[in-house]
Amino acid sequence: MVFNCSLCQKETCYVSNFCDTCEFIKRVCNIYGAVEVKNILERVCIRNTEQRNFKISQELKKEIQNKTPGNKKELKNI
Repeated sequence: MVFNCSLCQKETCYVSNFCDTCEFIKRVCNIYGAVEVKNILERVCIRNTEQRNFKISQELKKEIQNKTPGNKKELKNI
């Protein structure tokens, strides 16, 4: 029988419930625990509001800098 992967639901699986990538993720969860893996994902992959605002301000500085190359000294005060 052919199944979709139980985790990603995109890859086709013929023998197991998980594709190769999701099987690896499942093994890591078994070793470190699902809570620890979730905590790592939240700390590393998910941005909080403060981090998003910082990234937006950095990107705006770059955009302003690219449009007005003579104002580099003023950008440091933003």
